Amino acid sequence: MNRNKWALVPILLGLLLTSGCSFCRRVADLLGVEPETLSPDDSLSVVASSMPWVVLVCLAGIGLSVFLLMQGNKLGVASGVAFVATMVLAIAISKHLALIAWIGTGALVALATFFGWRVWVNRSKLTVKTEELKVEHTALVEAVATTECAKDELDIDSRNIVFGKPDIDDHGAAGRIQSPATEKIIAKIRGK
Repeated sequence: MNRNKWALVPILLGLLLTSGCSFCRRVADLLGVEPETLSPDDSLSVVASSMPWVVLVCLAGIGLSVFLLMQGNKLGVASGVAFVATMVLAIAISKHLALIAWIGTGALVALATFFGWRVWVNRSKLTVKTEELKVEHTALVEAVATTECAKDELDIDSRNIVFGKPDIDDHGAAGRIQSPATEKIIAKIRGK
């Protein structure tokens, strides 16, 4: 079992030196090996160049998962599956990054178009709602004006029963059924 642990060391070192990460480039420079350099202008290649690190960590994690599994730890299976899935995604992303970028751009354009369409549709509904509010406000102003006319035509006793006596701060029947918010709206309309 002890020899099996040490057998992983050369494999991991080989993976580390061929991964293309910046630390490994420095080590390769010290050893006199010139690694391939990526063009800094190509942003896709810059993203793809970071994937070897992810693959390297996943491979090390898979090795650790196998070790845990050999020790009888059930966490080895779950972590192994997670590392394999991450490695597969990293490889797929590095191979098909341009396609994924175009699909993402298409999805963003589709979402922007959808939300623009929804705003356009709701704009027409908002115009209809604004017109309805104008009609309701006009009807409310007319109802207040009609009530004021009726109030002026009532005899004193009927007016005091319905609208109350202003000198003793009595609000009458109308005042008892109106909320303070309604009273403020009516006072605002009367003030115009």
